[in-house]
Amino acid sequence: MNFQALNFCRLLTGISCLFMCYASLAQVKPFTFPKIKPADFNSGMYEKDTSATAVILGDQGETYFEYNDTKGFQMVFTRHLRIRILTKEGYGFATLSIPLYQNKGLSETLTQLKGYTYNLVGGKVEDDKLGGSNIFEEQINTNWKDTKFTMPDVKTGSIIDIQYRILSDYLSHVREWKFQYTIPVQWSEYTVTAPEYFVFSKLTHGSLPFAVSEMTAIPGSVSLVTKNRVGTNAVSTSYEREQINFIQNVYHFAVKDIPAIKEEPFSPAMTNFISKIEFQLDHTQFPGETRKDYTTTWQDICDQLVRDEDFGERLQHGRIVKEAVKNINTTALTPFDKMNAAHDFIRKKMVWTGKFGIYTTSSLRKAFDEGIGNDADINLLLVVLLKELDLDASPVVLSTRDNGLLLESHPVITQLNYVLASASIEGKTYLLDATGKHYPRNILPSCCLNGNGLLVSSNDMRWIPLLNDEKQQTLTTAEMKISPEGIISGELKVSHSGYSAEEVRHNYAKEGVEKYLKSLKELHKTWKIDEILIENTDSLGKPVNQRFRLSSEEMSQKDGNMIYFNALLGLGQINNPFKAEKRENVVDFIYPVQDTYFFTFEIPEGYMVESIPETVKLMLPDQAVSFRFIVSTAGNKINVNSKLSITKVMFTADEYVDLREFFTRVVAKHMQQIVIKKA
Repeated sequence: MNFQALNFCRLLTGISCLFMCYASLAQVKPFTFPKIKPADFNSGMYEKDTSATAVILGDQGETYFEYNDTKGFQMVFTRHLRIRILTKEGYGFATLSIPLYQNKGLSETLTQLKGYTYNLVGGKVEDDKLGGSNIFEEQINTNWKDTKFTMPDVKTGSIIDIQYRILSDYLSHVREWKFQYTIPVQWSEYTVTAPEYFVFSKLTHGSLPFAVSEMTAIPGSVSLVTKNRVGTNAVSTSYEREQINFIQNVYHFAVKDIPAIKEEPFSPAMTNFISKIEFQLDHTQFPGETRKDYTTTWQDICDQLVRDEDFGERLQHGRIVKEAVKNINTTALTPFDKMNAAHDFIRKKMVWTGKFGIYTTSSLRKAFDEGIGNDADINLLLVVLLKELDLDASPVVLSTRDNGLLLESHPVITQLNYVLASASIEGKTYLLDATGKHYPRNILPSCCLNGNGLLVSSNDMRWIPLLNDEKQQTLTTAEMKISPEGIISGELKVSHSGYSAEEVRHNYAKEGVEKYLKSLKELHKTWKIDEILIENTDSLGKPVNQRFRLSSEEMSQKDGNMIYFNALLGLGQINNPFKAEKRENVVDFIYPVQDTYFFTFEIPEGYMVESIPETVKLMLPDQAVSFRFIVSTAGNKINVNSKLSITKVMFTADEYVDLREFFTRVVAKHMQQIVIKKA
């Protein structure tokens, strides 16, 4: 066999390939999709999880290769999915999306999609076919688009059956397979078949045991037709057919009776914890050829990005910001001031489309002139401006929270979906994001706070923690008077700093003044509010203050000569967010939290303090979480001081029990009452 003659075969990742094979499955699978019968609709719930709103009856995926005379070899992914809808709350599982990747002229294409909704009507099974009007595409970012669809005529008890096929130009990229979802799964199976010349490494996540976990070898073959032309004047053409035999490696995995993964408070993206499997092309080894390694490093990825025309090459066009550089240099004298001015300029000029991606959508000149772009357009413009101001600036790429935790041990560029700017001044590196109108320089979007980011540089690549020193901070103060009738009135002030201020500014701008004020009144609906003032919504460097003039007859209970009222007027921690006794995944607060209350109550003349809550101070190891609650009296005044501080962002499942108990005690304390008595 002359492998050099196989020049029609090529890897569509841009690397020539001397040989590829057609791979087809020749195994007997342990699961098949039976014809749907009336008996399949008998049960109204899933016995192994009676709380389930839907259940996946079967989920089967295959990846293999096939040859196309026009494009060469391509990768094929097929999936067959069957779901039973159990309750109205499960209707959402009848809406699905298929993500497709595209980059540099290469793409994944959905070549087949068919689906049916089955219902039992009058004792007979009827089906409704998925139509084109229920299918649409959405561009998620520069590299990803979704084909979304909703199955027709879905009811409680419906069974939906979906099959689709994807043709991919990315021969080194095998689709990951998720075994676990937020609903239970009866059977999930994935098979990857590849020629012996392609060696893949696999990465498994989760702790579910495999029902099937095997790698086997099966024979494969491909027929090649060679065209020969003979003669000078009278040319004759002959065709030769040659069959090439080879070995195919089959990776086969299956899991059965998979429990639903439960969404819990303060959890990172579920994709970090579900059971799934990934494949990465390690190397190719063709007969008579040297081994070709595909396992890359993060430095390789950095170098690739630096050279990319839609990333690093964009940073060479400093003339775009020439006028801005001139203006900033006339007013900002220090590097730190120049960095702040650059961030402020890009933040105010550019409007974020809401799209994520590490590549620019067009030229930076076009984005700059139009004043709109994705995160890469905006923050790469910021890098350009910082560089033109003679600052040490670089892009930083990352994986957002919804995209999953970035695995530093698994260097794959498709993990990355967001770009920040960075500037290094006097040995300290500052991370900057200019996509949000309401973010000051020192606040990154919470979606970006996900482990570490990768500073992209050919000679200074490094990992940078994405969480800075900022926290979510609220300070609530109250000056209240209590009348002999038990009416509580006075002024309440809530001061928001850090991420708390950003959230208020975002909601204030999104809802508008009227709607936002209405939402505040709903939040304090047990009070009669006479006046609300909101300060510093446009002053990004200052706390946002909300001031209320209010009164309430409901916040206290008068019983004879006694008046009872909650020490924090119901504004404290009244619910424990950690209700489950056990937890499988980590607790992630995203950023540090500080919640402080200073309340003063003036009691009516002729009354005295009957009882107040006892002082308590709590602390978890290493001061990860601390709590202080002190109630004191001075003359006719009662002072309440409460402070909850969370300095550690991430807690393991082993630490959960202590964390849950801690919040149980905080809630109990915040629910305690003060009692005053008429003398």
